[in-house]
Amino acid sequence: MKRPIWLRILLWVLYSATIASGTWLALRGWSYYMLPDELRPRHPMHELWRPAGFLGHGIGILGTLLMILMLLYIPRKRLDFMQSWGDIRHWLDIHIWLGITGTLLVSFHTAFIVGGIVSISFWSMVAVALSGVLGRYLYLQIPRGIDGHELNRQDLERQLGESLSALPDGAALLARYSPQEEGGLFQWVIDDLKRLFKMRHFQSDLVRSGHDLAEARRLLVILRTALRLRRRIRRLEQVRALLHHWHVIHRPFAFVMYVILVIHVVVAVLFGFTWI
Repeated sequence: MKRPIWLRILLWVLYSATIASGTWLALRGWSYYMLPDELRPRHPMHELWRPAGFLGHGIGILGTLLMILMLLYIPRKRLDFMQSWGDIRHWLDIHIWLGITGTLLVSFHTAFIVGGIVSISFWSMVAVALSGVLGRYLYLQIPRGIDGHELNRQDLERQLGESLSALPDGAALLARYSPQEEGGLFQWVIDDLKRLFKMRHFQSDLVRSGHDLAEARRLLVILRTALRLRRRIRRLEQVRALLHHWHVIHRPFAFVMYVILVIHVVVAVLFGFTWI
């Protein structure tokens, strides 16, 4: 199911802002960040860009707020009275953006020098962000209906049969563009990337064989749907098992990150490191 147009626009704006902010901070602060720790106090940007400086502290606060907002996904997912508060998949999209952007801003807040107990929180945060990207990939492998609930193998096989019946030589095309063996997680990613390039050739081959462009695009959509269904049927049980193990990794890192984050903030306030 495609994202609605409003969400695609919103995500484009949000990620554009993230990229622009990260690029500006990296380019503007390059000369400062490249210095060894002992030489930074002599840099003219030190008072502004150091973790306790106006800019450094400010982006740390903003990054922390984004990380806190990210937690709203948990009650939305689990509490009954919040089940009608929008599509859970849309919440997940925003949850991921908050995590990526929050991690980026907090990284700049540290000025890329971490030590002591804060280093545990920082690397836990990095682990949470990276595992979150992996979790999103695995989540997309789980087939879901329009209402967001998981589909079973019978539903998938029925949909695959419908797609193949609408595609000339559907079984042959499916065999041609599907990998013979699914392999492990790393191989899945490689196969998915290869399939993107193969699909481009399929449409151009159809046009050369006499199909008009509109018909070629229609058949391409059907083939993509059939391939996605075949892929999900093959991977269904493996993905469910991987998601179970993923939660075992993702949640402890997140717990450690937030506990040390709270300690860091409390200590900073007690020692008078307030922003304004």
